[in-house]
Amino acid sequence: MIGEFFFYIGGGLLVWLYLGYPIVTFALAFFRKPTNRQAQSTPSVAVLIIAYNERTVIAKKIQNTLALRYPSGEKHIVVVDSDSTDGMREEVEKFAKDGVQYLNQEKREGKASAIHFGVQNVSTDLILSTDANAYFAPDALEQMVSYFADPKIGGVTAAMRQVATTGQAAETESERYWQYERSIRRAESRLASVCNLSGEAALFRRGILATREFSSWYPAGTADDLSLSITLVRAGFRLAYAERADVWEVAPTTYNDYFKQKVRIVVQTISTVFASWFKLLRKPSGYSYWVFPNRKVLPLLSPACFLLMLLGVAFMAWPLAVAVLGFYGCLLTLRLFNLPGGFLRAGVQAGALFGLLNVAVVLGWARFFRGKRYTMWDQAASTRSSAPKVK
Repeated sequence: MIGEFFFYIGGGLLVWLYLGYPIVTFALAFFRKPTNRQAQSTPSVAVLIIAYNERTVIAKKIQNTLALRYPSGEKHIVVVDSDSTDGMREEVEKFAKDGVQYLNQEKREGKASAIHFGVQNVSTDLILSTDANAYFAPDALEQMVSYFADPKIGGVTAAMRQVATTGQAAETESERYWQYERSIRRAESRLASVCNLSGEAALFRRGILATREFSSWYPAGTADDLSLSITLVRAGFRLAYAERADVWEVAPTTYNDYFKQKVRIVVQTISTVFASWFKLLRKPSGYSYWVFPNRKVLPLLSPACFLLMLLGVAFMAWPLAVAVLGFYGCLLTLRLFNLPGGFLRAGVQAGALFGLLNVAVVLGWARFFRGKRYTMWDQAASTRSSAPKVK
């Protein structure tokens, strides 16, 4: 009896998280009209390139941003430097003749602080916040801006793609994760709002942040992209997904870089949930009662659900629990040795991704309860080794 209770509670929540929520969201979104778009609208946009010690990639990033198709008088490129020490400023100033503006924040206080600093120093209609190692398709800005024809849209995110330095799609857990994200964000965008704007490419109405104190939209230690998204939703706006606005980023090539990145994100997400979810619930919406709890809260409970299910199996038939653990052990071993090839590889990667993400959640909770918070962090070195060869 106890075993069945644990099994159905833990297993049921896992099935809902990984199958139920996506299926129901896709079904509901099917009956919703897409966001109204008007490609002719070209409000002024400040592209804020948030950078710290990005000398190796900043020139390529600026060149890529200059190549974005948009009326030159309405596109303003601003590099916000958090007081770099690697000579990045000299690289940026080479593009002064192209109208690229350099802003130096004298004290490094994290990405969110740099975004706020940039917002206070420009006067455009829209802000596109982007990382120095994220590269746009030529029409990405036009695609994203077109969604603002709908006055209910407060922010738009792009279609993130993880690539190798060759420009080919990366066959890694990171890209498998983004394949799922692109699908579910498309549905969420139609139904209510995407779960959050991606930090690599977040386009939003400047006025929403310009009138706010920094601490009012960014509680210390939270995820900057998620806190920004919550601020836009609480202001009464929706968040859209521009599925044709491609943005590329080099995928982490080492498990160390990928895993450290995921653990940091988990700690920041936990901090954001505690800081902002109850505030969201005071303003009922599809985002606060459907998207946010299913996409940001429930995944933090996934390891506990898996443990409950495993305990239930152990109570009912302990050899089966051992077999489940052995199965996941085999998956992780196969992935560690980069086996097998062909279509089985995707299955192994999916299983390994489930295991890695759950381990990251466990470690994230442990670090959170030990008082660890991330306002600033080290870059993933393998994502900055060189810029990808993208068109």
